[in-house]
Amino acid sequence: KPEIHGDITTDAVTVLYTTELDGLLWVMVVADDDRADTPPPSTSAQRIKGAVDAVGRSVCRRMGTPAMAGDPKELTLYGCEFQGGAPYAIFAYVESLTGLEDDGMLIGPIFFRVPHPSNSFAVEPKISKPITKDGTSLSFRSTAPAGHFYTMLVAEVNADGVD
Repeated sequence: KPEIHGDITTDAVTVLYTTELDGLLWVMVVADDDRADTPPPSTSAQRIKGAVDAVGRSVCRRMGTPAMAGDPKELTLYGCEFQGGAPYAIFAYVESLTGLEDDGMLIGPIFFRVPHPSNSFAVEPKISKPITKDGTSLSFRSTAPAGHFYTMLVAEVNADGVD
């Protein structure tokens, strides 16, 4: 059975899994409302293959990834855009290379909660001076009195490729 391995961040979660046979693996994360009066999240082989209800960017899921039998393997899903403090669930589906389509095994939900970030923005960053070839300035306000701030300036056409 797959299990969560290592730290969970607002961007990524790592799954440790082992398959009994060589095959193809699908893994996705869905949001959970964490309410007792609603049913837990569910899915099917067809829904996981279509990434129905999956959260995050395409790198936050695996679609038909080769899975080799044997020792446990780590699979990190990143670009997930998790909300700190929110509950989520992982689903994994594996089928053999020689079996019929959708005849594999579905595991999940595997529940987890994303920790709250150590700092966040009280006021979102915005460009406060015109961008020139020499640079620009940003203004923002954080919720913590101190911390680190990292930024990167890229061309708009390349923004989707930044992780």
